[in-house]
Amino acid sequence: MNYALYISIFIIGYVNSNPILNQIPGLSNLPISNLSQEGIETAFRDKCKNQTNDDTQFDKILQGKTAFENCSTGLLNFTTLQDEIEAAKPTGNLDEVFAKYCRRVPTLINCAKEFYKTVKPCLSETEQDSAKLAANITQSMYDFLCYRDGDRIAMFIAEGGVECVQSKQTEIQNCAKSVFGENPQSFPTEKEKQCKTVQDLQTCVVNDLEKCSEPTPANIIDALFKYVRRLAKCPK
Repeated sequence: MNYALYISIFIIGYVNSNPILNQIPGLSNLPISNLSQEGIETAFRDKCKNQTNDDTQFDKILQGKTAFENCSTGLLNFTTLQDEIEAAKPTGNLDEVFAKYCRRVPTLINCAKEFYKTVKPCLSETEQDSAKLAANITQSMYDFLCYRDGDRIAMFIAEGGVECVQSKQTEIQNCAKSVFGENPQSFPTEKEKQCKTVQDLQTCVVNDLEKCSEPTPANIIDALFKYVRRLAKCPK
């Protein structure tokens, strides 16, 4: 599990269990809820063809996906990371683990940007705006979590943050549903609505996390939301 991305779920809303193709911006506007993985690929291939008049654009996306997976695997092996975290917990050296991985984040983000270049031609202007917003939010969260070489994420892990989040998974999903609806099509494009959406999600998620035995996870997530809202120049 990529713990930084795990936390970023709170801002973006849902990340479902489907493969990466189902998380490409623009798929939320397609009637894919009852489709197989093959059906999802066909739907997005058709979307790309209609958007670009290029039969090969979807193949370029698949190539970009493979390149991104190779890049991310080389930088971050989740099994190794989990092993390192467990080994560091008894010695209190979590900060050293996250310092190492935080230094790799810029390269990982560049790989993601290269992948997005292959997806962008298939998206409408509205979908591109939503993707740009999601990318900015994710970048902001990495900046927050990797502050001082990952002190915050190390504290989050050490104080039972992952366990807290896992124990409240149902409640967090309900928060997302209450804010985005059962079938969210996209994040709001209007600034005022964006700010209200993030604030509503913040209030709901933090209230649930405050019910965990340790206050630190809720405090860090609350600070993370405030950080993103401040960057977005939302009202306090």
